[in-house]
Amino acid sequence: MIPLKLTVKNFLCYRDNTPTLDLESVHLACLCGDNGHGKSALLDAITFALWGSSRLGDRNHDDLIYKGQSDMLVELEFESSGERYRVARRRARGRSQGRTGLEFFIRNSDGEWRAITGNTVRDTEQVITERIRMDHETFVNTAFLRQGDADRFTTSKPSDRKRILAEVLDLSYYDALEKRARDKVGELRLETQKLEADIEIREREAEQKATLEETLYEVAREIADLEPRLSEARKSLEDGSRLVTGLENKSKELGELTVRLPQAEKLLQEAAGRIERYRERVIEAEALILRRGEIERGKSELTAFQEEDER
Repeated sequence: MIPLKLTVKNFLCYRDNTPTLDLESVHLACLCGDNGHGKSALLDAITFALWGSSRLGDRNHDDLIYKGQSDMLVELEFESSGERYRVARRRARGRSQGRTGLEFFIRNSDGEWRAITGNTVRDTEQVITERIRMDHETFVNTAFLRQGDADRFTTSKPSDRKRILAEVLDLSYYDALEKRARDKVGELRLETQKLEADIEIREREAEQKATLEETLYEVAREIADLEPRLSEARKSLEDGSRLVTGLENKSKELGELTVRLPQAEKLLQEAAGRIERYRERVIEAEALILRRGEIERGKSELTAFQEEDER
């Protein structure tokens, strides 16, 4: 973490007219001055902005506000892992309890600041710690040795020294890499199992494909054998259809004849009656023909008798 700009307002001995401390072009700096002139206050401002901690402790932040003022602000711009960040921590006095505000930003490639503040102050502090990969305890034991506290690391518990060294060496980063590697191996293993299952399915499908192709060949051959019979069946069906149509027509004609049959029978009876009458007349005519000679003789006698009568 490389500090770039520090702005303080009503923080400890600094009032609201304190100019911003610009360290962007500074590679090595020395803070010098008499005791009580605010050298340590500037360093406290850095730890307070990042973690809410100072030499006065982590609890009563109202004591950090300049006497007679109601609020304070500490704003720090810094660089970490090639990214530029800005953190602003505010504190306002309250009747019973003060209020703390914390905002965290990252600068985009276009120079604009984008907020990455958490839902709470604690969440935001966790984001800051993750971004700079160092908590307050590690910072004051390594990069920042406070006055009268230089042996803090050597007097710490073995477990604390181990944790601090792990953070200084950024072992957690490698732990995270190891976890990511294990997760990736797990993903690849699952993907491999899935691919193997897919290959097995494809192999079974290939075997089934050969069987299906053989079955398809048999079916095609059966279809070829059945096509002549199908043609004959279609022809028989057409013949049957024509026969049915003819029978339907005949049935229709039969129905019409059935309706006309009583009329025909009546006409036949009438014709039979007329034939009988004609036959009787023929018999009478034949009888007259047989008596023709007798009739002609009678006619001659009648004529002779009429002539004699006229004389």
